[in-house]
Amino acid sequence: MHDRWPGMTLPEDYIGCYESTSGVLKSEECLRAYQQLAKSHGADIIVNSEVRKIVAHSNGVTIKTDEEIFHSESLVVAVGAWAPKILAMLDLDLPLEPIRKTFAWFHANEKLYNHNNFPAFTFDTSDGTYYGIPSINGSGLKIGRHDGGKRINPDGCIEGFGELDEDEGDLMRFLGQYMPADQKMKYGKTCIYPMTPDEHFIVDKHPYYPHIAIAAGFSGHGFKFSSVMGEILSDLIISGTSKEDISLFSINRF
Repeated sequence: MHDRWPGMTLPEDYIGCYESTSGVLKSEECLRAYQQLAKSHGADIIVNSEVRKIVAHSNGVTIKTDEEIFHSESLVVAVGAWAPKILAMLDLDLPLEPIRKTFAWFHANEKLYNHNNFPAFTFDTSDGTYYGIPSINGSGLKIGRHDGGKRINPDGCIEGFGELDEDEGDLMRFLGQYMPADQKMKYGKTCIYPMTPDEHFIVDKHPYYPHIAIAAGFSGHGFKFSSVMGEILSDLIISGTSKEDISLFSINRF
């Protein structure tokens, strides 16, 4: 690994696993593509419309927002960090914790860390689990910490990057040990992980209303599965089952 990626400095007892078919998803472009496909199949996309109430009936659902009231035969609930709040409207109390997470981009030696030469990566260390993405089109080396974080209310005031000492400190310590070039931070951001206790997803039908499907608790690693999750959720509300084995994600494990 040192020969192939000289930007890394690893302890002698570390083991590396290279996945030649891996890659990086450009999330905003993915979302735009999903929206365009949905619209081409007749979907209406309504944004910035907060859900105030959901009422489940034996043969349908009613959703109330600030602007409108919707009635439907079925429903998919996939609301990220707001899952505890929204699922409580459906009489579900699941162990979901919204966690504040941080990540940052660093000025990088493009000869070492450009995406043509350097892979996306995950490090399991004694001091935590870190991930990173190479410098894409000169954006800089992106580093984040996957574990840890602070429980938050997503509707409350969330500290910006740098307001907590560990925001930059954790990332700088990681870089100093494993990528000890002269890395200077460009900027950092925050995001939210909706975490389950076992860090596995919840993808299932509501235990009392089979016409309601739930996708929650994606724990910071769910986006890459968006396409297949959409297919699974569609199948659950259309036919009541999925051809994929989703037993690992059963709501009943909690």
